[in-house]
Amino acid sequence: MAWWEKLTPAFDLAGLVAKSLPRQLWSLLTRPALLLNRQERSRVFFANVWAASSDGINDNYREARTELLGPAAAHARGVVLDVGAGHGHTLRHLDHGGAVTRYIAVEPNLGMHERLRSEAAAAGIPCEILPMGVEEATQQLSPGSVDTVVCFLTLCSTGRVAENARALYALLRPGGRMLVFEHVRSREPEAASWQRWWTGLWSRWMDGCSLDVDSVEVIRRDLPWKSAEVRWTEDGDEASRFSLFPHQLGIFVKP
Repeated sequence: MAWWEKLTPAFDLAGLVAKSLPRQLWSLLTRPALLLNRQERSRVFFANVWAASSDGINDNYREARTELLGPAAAHARGVVLDVGAGHGHTLRHLDHGGAVTRYIAVEPNLGMHERLRSEAAAAGIPCEILPMGVEEATQQLSPGSVDTVVCFLTLCSTGRVAENARALYALLRPGGRMLVFEHVRSREPEAASWQRWWTGLWSRWMDGCSLDVDSVEVIRRDLPWKSAEVRWTEDGDEASRFSLFPHQLGIFVKP
C-alpha cells in the first residue's frame, strides 16, 4: 500500500475545505456561535462542502446512479424513499414519466433543503421532505407504504446500520426494492486499518460519515431477501485495490 493511499482522506478533506472555503468563512462570520457547538459546526461545514462539491460528486457516480435509478433499469418506482437525500440528485435520475408517483426525502441537514426543493420542482415529482434522521423518519411512515428505498452514500453516517436497515425493510411493500450504493470497509486488511484510523477525524468534520462501515454486507446478511445482487464497483481496477473509499452497489428485492 503506497504512502499516498494512506493519506487519501487528508488530501480529500483539504480539497473539500479549499473548494468550500468562501462558504465556510461566511458561515463563521455570520454565525460565530458555531465555534462553540461542534455538532452544529460539523453540520454546517458538511452542508457547505456539499453545496460546493455535490454536482461534481454526482457526476463521478453518474454510472452507479443510472444503473440503480434510471428509467431503463426500472428498479425505482412507485413511492420512493430517499435516505440522506442531500440536494436531491436522485431526482435527476428517476423516471419522470409516471413510474415514480411520490418522492420522500429524508434529510436532517436543513442546509440542504433549499436546493432539494428546487430539484423536486424541476423533476415535477410530488415531494415530501422529512427533516430528521432515518431513525425518526422510519417511525413517521407506515409499514408496507414504500415501493423503493434508495440509500446512496448515506449509510456511512446513520450509525446502527443493522437496526436502520431492519426499519427500512419494514417500510417496503412485498416486492419492494432497496437500492444501495455506499463506500464501505475495504477487503484489504491494511486499507481497513487505515480506514479505522482516519474515521475519527473524518466523521468529526463530515457530519458523522465513517469510512469503515460494512453497510451493504450487513443489509445482505441480516435481512430475508427474495433476491440480492451485490458487487464491488471497482473490481478489476488494480489501482483501486487499496482505496480507502471502495464502493459496493446492491439491488435487494423483498419477498
